[in-house]
Amino acid sequence: MKWGTPQPIQLEDPKYGIIVPVRAFGQYGIGITNPRLFLESLIGNMSSFTADTIDNYFRGKLISSLSSALSRKIVLDQIPISNISVYLSEISDFCHTEIGKTFEKYGVSLKEFSVMSVNIPEDDQSFKELKAAMATRAKMNVAGKDVYQMQRSFDVLERAAGNTSGIGGSLMGLGVGMGMGNIISGMAQQTINTNPTVQSVPPPVPQETTYYVYVNGQQQGGLTVSQILQMKAQGIVNDETLVWTTGMPNWVPLKSVPALASSTPPVPPVPPSI
Repeated sequence: MKWGTPQPIQLEDPKYGIIVPVRAFGQYGIGITNPRLFLESLIGNMSSFTADTIDNYFRGKLISSLSSALSRKIVLDQIPISNISVYLSEISDFCHTEIGKTFEKYGVSLKEFSVMSVNIPEDDQSFKELKAAMATRAKMNVAGKDVYQMQRSFDVLERAAGNTSGIGGSLMGLGVGMGMGNIISGMAQQTINTNPTVQSVPPPVPQETTYYVYVNGQQQGGLTVSQILQMKAQGIVNDETLVWTTGMPNWVPLKSVPALASSTPPVPPVPPSI
C-alpha cells in the first residue's frame, strides 16, 4: 500500500537550525499477527469493515508516527536537510523499526516500509535561507573566517562610498575612509593581541560549555551544566537522555559526559583580584 504526507513535515536542519517543510512518499505492507487483539482493539463493535477501512486507519497511524521518527533520525545522525535524499535507505530502516512498535499494539506487524522520495519546495523561503547559509559557510571554509569577514566589511564600505554625491558625499567619503582606517587598525591590533610577547589586554573569560538535550522528541539547546543537572534532579532528564555539544560527532547518553554525570552543579573558581 502507498502512503504520502498530506501536509509538509516541518524538519529542522541540525547544522543551521533552519526549519524546512518536507513532503515524503513511499509504500508499506502489514500483516495481522494477533487476530484476537486486532479484532478487539481496532474493529470493536463495528458490524462490518473492509480492507480500505484498515488501510485508511493505519495510514493515519503511519503518518503521525513518521514525523517523530524522521525528526529523531535526522537529529541522531546529523543528516543535512539539503541532502536528505541520499539517506533514504537508512531512514527507511529506522522508521520501519520505530513505526512498527506502534502497529504491534493492534496485533499488526509492519512487514515492509520504505521512503521512496522526499520533496523540498525550491521556492520556499526557508529553503532559500538554508541554501544561502550553506553558501556563506562554503565561502568561509575556502577563504577563512577572518578574511571573509574583512571582505564583507570592505564590500559594505565600498557600496556606501559609491552611493554618495555633493557635500554629503564628501562627508560620507570621509566617514568611509575613517571606517577603512578603523578596520585596518583593528586588524593590526588583532595581530598584536595574538602575539604573547606584546599582549596589552587580558584575554576574555572562558565561556561555559553549553549542551543540547533530546527530550520528548524535541531538542532543547543552549543549556549549561548547572541547568541540565537541575533538570536531572527534577526528573526531566536522566542518565540515558541524549546530549550533544560542539565538537561531538554524534549524540551520546548523558551519563557518558563526565561534567553531566555529577549529581551537584559545579562551583566556578573565585576570579583573581585586581
